[in-house]
Amino acid sequence: MDKSAQTRRNRRQSATFFTLGLIFIVGLVVMLSNVYQLDGLTDTVHDRHAIRQNTRLRSLQQFQAAGGRGVVGEARTRSVCIFARDGPAILHVKAVFERLGYDIRATKDDDWDVLWSLKSPYVAFGERLSKLKPHQKVNHWPGLGSVTSKSDLATSKLLSAPVGYRLPKETDAFRAATKANPDKMWVVKSGTHRGVRVRKQVDNVLKIRHDANLFIQEFISNPFLIDGRKFDIGVYTVITSIDPLRVYTYEEEILLRFCSLPYHPFDEAEVNKYVVTADYTPTWEIPSLVEAYNNFQYSHKQALNLHLGRQGHNPKPMWQAISDSIREVMHAKEDGIREIVRKRFSHQNFFELVRFDFIIDEKLKVYLLEVNMSPNLSSGHFAPNKWLYEQIVYNTLKLVGLASATAAHPADVSKDERDMLVSLRDIQVASDRCASAECDDNCKPDICQLCQLCRIPYFTDSVKAAFLEHVNRGNYRRVIPKPLEEQPSTVDVSKAINSTQNNHLMTMWFRGKCEQDKTWCT
Repeated sequence: MDKSAQTRRNRRQSATFFTLGLIFIVGLVVMLSNVYQLDGLTDTVHDRHAIRQNTRLRSLQQFQAAGGRGVVGEARTRSVCIFARDGPAILHVKAVFERLGYDIRATKDDDWDVLWSLKSPYVAFGERLSKLKPHQKVNHWPGLGSVTSKSDLATSKLLSAPVGYRLPKETDAFRAATKANPDKMWVVKSGTHRGVRVRKQVDNVLKIRHDANLFIQEFISNPFLIDGRKFDIGVYTVITSIDPLRVYTYEEEILLRFCSLPYHPFDEAEVNKYVVTADYTPTWEIPSLVEAYNNFQYSHKQALNLHLGRQGHNPKPMWQAISDSIREVMHAKEDGIREIVRKRFSHQNFFELVRFDFIIDEKLKVYLLEVNMSPNLSSGHFAPNKWLYEQIVYNTLKLVGLASATAAHPADVSKDERDMLVSLRDIQVASDRCASAECDDNCKPDICQLCQLCRIPYFTDSVKAAFLEHVNRGNYRRVIPKPLEEQPSTVDVSKAINSTQNNHLMTMWFRGKCEQDKTWCT
């Protein structure tokens, strides 16, 4: 090979190595660039993820700061106007509302979602309560004073209450009663339950100066005693609807209050022997109940049931009679309340928490004493009752839909949210009858009025509310309409139950739900 050929060959090899080197360098640059870009892309993804996480965290913090009521963006916070003097009487009410995320207000303006008043609010708020927005709620029914008025209740001739007379208006009837029962004692009361005194001599009763609120009532002289003390049983009750009538009682607990002095030897001059006063003796100071209440952590109700059982008594008929008494009272008074509401107010804006107070005699017969509007919820005297009062308030708000399951302000709840809570499919009953020719041709039969094609909008709203009450009832149980699995009533209220078509239809609707699901039967 000559020299020139060798030179050309060397040049070609050099060019090849150069090209390969160049390709290697370019490839390396491209690879490094891709790695850099990939790293940058990863950082971008991480940054975007971090932004989303931070946004969610801020939203959650805002949501939690509002007590789960959702204030992200333009969302509003729920508010409650507590119309009462600040102090122990509303301490637990405020605490529960605050835990539920409500803004507490003390003004009488109209910018609130809930009005909680200790006294009847109709004088202070006037006509504004007849012009409420659909979502606003007030904790007193118009006209329920006929239930909570002590003189009206005692003189209503109820089968479950000791017989009573208004004096001097019913003096002749009272004289006739004492003549027929000369050994009976009578208790003189005022409308405020102050100045209670027992009298045996009729002339002594009639000599008392009578005012418009004074009345006299048969005294139950053989009360059931625990450790020698008379006591009363307070049953917390919520009226959620008047037309149709729906009433619930707090099932898990009661308020037990014992007289501060032993009943025997009886002395009519010593009121603390037979009247439960503000300084009553609590359950945890009663020797026969202290172990169950303190050591076993039983409720007042469980402790009482345990004691009655140990004394050879079955407490179930007693609780049945208490439920029957509540039904008797509410059915006796519902017409008047419904008429007051119908004239000026909306049926959807009100609810009420009251406490029915009972005593029992030696045979466990139940007697209704009174019904308390705005029952005491202060644990100032008895600190252990704190949990009871706060559970009562919370379960009441939950029952009536004020412990909301959604974050939206009640005025801003969308149709999707409402359908999520209860849809039309949830409230359908009597499916065989509704799909039959009977209800397809006309809506006259009562059962057909429960069907989708026949049911009027007002009743659709009523059964939706009843559905949500059942779902949210917590420790409350329905007494009106009467649960189907209860024993026959000790008090005849059959006429009152069907006093309105809406009551009749609501009873039928609950029966239909019971046929679908046995949990609706109780």
